[in-house]
Amino acid sequence: MCELLGLRIAHLRVIFELPDKVLARLEALHIEDPGKLAFVQWFTRLGRRDVDSAMFKVSRETQYIPGQGSDTQRRVSVIEASDIRRSCHLIPRLDRDTTSIPRHLTSDNILEEWEGEFWVNHWVDKPMYRSLL
Repeated sequence: MCELLGLRIAHLRVIFELPDKVLARLEALHIEDPGKLAFVQWFTRLGRRDVDSAMFKVSRETQYIPGQGSDTQRRVSVIEASDIRRSCHLIPRLDRDTTSIPRHLTSDNILEEWEGEFWVNHWVDKPMYRSLL
């Protein structure tokens, strides 16, 4: 998901539905069934494009939790799955001193393990390119 036009980038963790017991309680309260929901971890809002690559930089969005010392946690939300627009391609952003991605990082763990920023790769396909023009 991307920031433009009110869209944001998030890491989708799981799509789920509320149990029947909860849905019955919502119905008793005259609250509509939300349908499929998604648990997401947010990335920071898009800023300015990089001059050289024309890509946006993002990093994990965190928040301070009172009573937890100086620790921060990932900013998370439960959203309606129907609000998800499309996937996007994130590339780890290497520092000037870093020449390669450490070998222990793979496509399966990089979004969790990479400590730095990511590039939002809008060159990956035409619809993504057009959506980030």
